[in-house]
Order: sequence, then structure tokens, then C-alpha cells
Amino acid sequence: MSNDRTDFFALYDINGKLLTTNSADGSKAETGLILGDGLSNKIKISLLEKTSPELRLYGVVNEDMANYVRQAIMFLEAGAQPPSLKATITSTGGSVLAGMEIGSILSGYSGGVHGHVQRYAYSAAAQYILMGCLIRYAHKYSRLLFHYVRASIFVSEHELSGHNRINQTFKDLKESNDQTVEILMERTGRTEREVRKLLCKGHVMTAKECKDFGLIDVVYSNKVTKTVDPTGNARFKQNLIIEQ
Repeated sequence: MSNDRTDFFALYDINGKLLTTNSADGSKAETGLILGDGLSNKIKISLLEKTSPELRLYGVVNEDMANYVRQAIMFLEAGAQPPSLKATITSTGGSVLAGMEIGSILSGYSGGVHGHVQRYAYSAAAQYILMGCLIRYAHKYSRLLFHYVRASIFVSEHELSGHNRINQTFKDLKESNDQTVEILMERTGRTEREVRKLLCKGHVMTAKECKDFGLIDVVYSNKVTKTVDPTGNARFKQNLIIEQ
């Protein structure tokens, strides 16, 4: 299965076995399910049993991603004991509303979600999806971006002259930014002034900078070790290293 597509959502078990995906290539799974709400591909699902799954969210944060996460969580919650879930995030952001919805879904998952940023998590991906995770991880070389919500305004001459559209857009924008501030205050323990200053700067941050501010909990790296077995064959093992 190729991961080269722009938007790629998939659920894997602890051994890397595909459980569900929005990719059309899911032929190795055991049973099928069709997801609606814009996801027309046939979704392949295998039984979870006692596996510990991974939810991979790559690409633009949008309603398709929110629909997929919602149904993946429903699938996991259907088990007698919902397992702990790892959510791997690589995204430049996208829709504020979709990001907030995904963050809310993940925060309400009874099995608990560990969010892992790989490479980058910008805007809605960092501010809402990652903040919805119980424990937030980021690779030491990953980058995150937090900023005030911005709006693209498309208005007619009539709407502009009456100020109705402008006033409503300003109100919606303020509500979204106030909610963003509230979310980040809760997850970082920082004051409103500190959070608003961070959002006003709106610059890309390193994983260490994010940890120092309280935006993530753990910075990690990977170390590969090489051993040689009795037959002379090289063996490689990747270890997770927690950065101080």
C-alpha cells in the first residue's frame, strides 16, 4: 500500500497490520465495511482481539479526516475493553472545525490516546488534534506551529456595504480564537496572556520549545543498534530514546 497520497488515514495494530484505511488498497484485510460521509472507498477491517492499534493521520485536516476518526473510534469502542490508541500525526493543518471535532473525539476515547508528531504538526493538527491526546509525544526533529485562527472572507458588494458578513466573520473568528486559547491554557497550565502571546507570534517551534512551554509531554528520538547473530547475519533494532 502506498503512502504517497496527500490525505491518508489508517488504523494499524501493534504489529503494523492494517485494520482500516481510507486507501482503496486494503486487499489483505479480512472483512469489509463501507464508510459514508464522503469516504467512498471500501474500508477493510480485521478483528482487533487484544491488539494495540495505531491511527495514522497524514495530510490536510478536513471533514473527511474527522469522519474517518469518528468511525475508527466507534469501531474501537465497540470492543469489550477498548485498547490504548497511538495517533501518529503528520499534517500542515486545515479546517478549524474539523480539527476541534477530531480533538474532541480523541479526548473522549475511553482507551486513552497517545499522540505522536512525526515531522510536523501545524495549525489545526497541533492546536486541536494533538491537544485532544492524553499524552503528547514529538520526535526531537519534528516541528509544530501554533497561531491565531485566520479567516478568508468572500463577500459581495451588498454584504460589504451592510457590514453583516464582516461583523459575523469577526464574531466567529473571535469565538474560535477564544476557544483555542481556552484549550491551550487547559493543556499547558499557562496564563491567558502567555498563550495569546504565543499565538500572536505564530512561528514554527521545535519539539524542545514546545515541551518547555507545556505543549507536549515527551520529546523522543530513535537509536538503531546493530548486532551480529551466530551465523554472521547483521540484525538491526530501533530503540525509542526519551530526551531529557
